[in-house]
Amino acid sequence: MITKLIKPVIALLTALLLLTGTLSLSAIAKEPAAILEETGTAGSAGEEGRGLLGDVNNDKVLNSMDALMILKHAVRLIELTPEQALRANADLDAKNAINSSDALIVLKVAVQLIDPPEWPDPDPAPGQTPDLTKEGWQTIGENTYYVENGKLVTGLKDIGGLRYQFNDGGVLNSYVGIDVSVWNTSVDWNKVKAAGVDFVMIRVGYRGYGSAGNMVEDRMFKTHMEGAIQAGLDVGVYFYTQAITEQEAVAEANFVLERIKNYKLTYPIAFDIEKAEVENPGDVPRTEKLTNKQRTDITLAFCNTIKAANYFPIIYSNKSFLEDKLETNRLSDYHIWLAHWVQNTDYDKPYSIWQYSETGTVEGIQGNVDLDIGFFDYPAYLKENGWNHLEKES
Repeated sequence: MITKLIKPVIALLTALLLLTGTLSLSAIAKEPAAILEETGTAGSAGEEGRGLLGDVNNDKVLNSMDALMILKHAVRLIELTPEQALRANADLDAKNAINSSDALIVLKVAVQLIDPPEWPDPDPAPGQTPDLTKEGWQTIGENTYYVENGKLVTGLKDIGGLRYQFNDGGVLNSYVGIDVSVWNTSVDWNKVKAAGVDFVMIRVGYRGYGSAGNMVEDRMFKTHMEGAIQAGLDVGVYFYTQAITEQEAVAEANFVLERIKNYKLTYPIAFDIEKAEVENPGDVPRTEKLTNKQRTDITLAFCNTIKAANYFPIIYSNKSFLEDKLETNRLSDYHIWLAHWVQNTDYDKPYSIWQYSETGTVEGIQGNVDLDIGFFDYPAYLKENGWNHLEKES
């Protein structure tokens, strides 16, 4: 396999070695085999072959650190002047131009380094793998596992009344969430945090019934916000809509923006669009005669307004409403928070949060509470990209 890779990689090696100063310009004229020999990159699969693509930092281990170093070189390829690029022989795609296409070639190689099938990583050091003789939760380094019956749990798993997801290697890759409103009046947020909840979505308000359709702030909004943030939970908000025009949706977005401006939100702002529940005999849903196009236009108007204010919007709805009442193909720019109260959902489009129960129980909350599982690291993403007016951590 290594021999087959030599020719397609030689131009890459030349560019990288020139950029690092390992290879002199005079070496460009040499035959490929001579260059590999001079730079110590010749060899077959195994320890000798690691030098061909991988052991950039000479630690005799092929891993993501080598990939990171090559990624830095990929960025440098884009930044080279034409003269520098020609001297570095960086035209890797042979199209007589130096651009991101050449950098992509480097990126592909860097990706291969992270999980090369023919160069397995060394055996983990003792103590760095889960102890399968101990049942329950185990955290090793940055990874969390759950051992049950002597095996690592993988896939979706309900543990202690909460739902988790583990990858094929048994590593936890999900987040525990709840969503609350005025219906959850008694909450001990420190107990909620201690129970294992990572994030909470709090209702900021709603639009009422009838022709007036007045917007109302949730009576527990401020109390929930202050308590959850003080307890150290990640927090986002949602607004329950009954907008019937795009203008009303924009007004709802501005209603939300005015009320969240003094809070640090590490989760998104959700637009809750669903079939309106009739709470009183005289209530008439304002939205019942809207078309799918109108509902979608209204959703986009809200999300676009939130996004324009540098907050991260998502869309909350249940499975049937998403499938039958919205033109979801027009909403692909926005994440979905799916409501589907089942053990295993068959919703076939992407979603980043799944509300899987409305009758959950969590220590610190009296009565039932909505339970959610998150599949996306919003706090890291929002901070890294400056959403929600969060400052990037140094």
